[in-house]
Amino acid sequence: MSDLLFFRGTQDFTLNLPLAPGKKEEFGFEACRKFQHLKELQGASEPAFTYCQAVAVWGTVGWVFRGVSFDSVLVCEGNLEWILCFPVTRRGVHYVPQTENIQPDGDNVFFFFEGTNFGYNFIRAVPDLDKLKFLSPHLGSRLGLIRAKNYHWGEGRNVVAIRLSDVLEMEIILDSKVHTLRTS
Repeated sequence: MSDLLFFRGTQDFTLNLPLAPGKKEEFGFEACRKFQHLKELQGASEPAFTYCQAVAVWGTVGWVFRGVSFDSVLVCEGNLEWILCFPVTRRGVHYVPQTENIQPDGDNVFFFFEGTNFGYNFIRAVPDLDKLKFLSPHLGSRLGLIRAKNYHWGEGRNVVAIRLSDVLEMEIILDSKVHTLRTS
């Protein structure tokens, strides 16, 4: 489980982060701590984001408060745990994950990482993108959505367990991918 999760918008699919000016092993970028605030990172004259990166970090991270709900983040390469990149689209004033079948803000919809529940009769998932830090994706995992008829809360109401028999719909966001950086 990661300590912190940051979100940043991009124009292209990328699993890379910008290096901090004058640094070789530190990354520096503008990010928000809640996915719903992604729109605040977009300048008025900039085109809409087409992708979002969720950046999971552990340990000491530096950030400077810059706006109502976003920060300038400085993180050492050794503190990066994983990066997820997934397509987004604007719906009204907010961004949402771009999906084909399941509305990401629908009732009883949860997010999970493909391929992280092997050997179980249930899927571990979270109720919103901000809680992805409570899951542990594998290299190459993709983001998925589940609409369930029943689920069971666990881990401080951050994670749900969904029995395979309770899955009503499942969708994998094909143009998403996780890059893991920390193995311990």
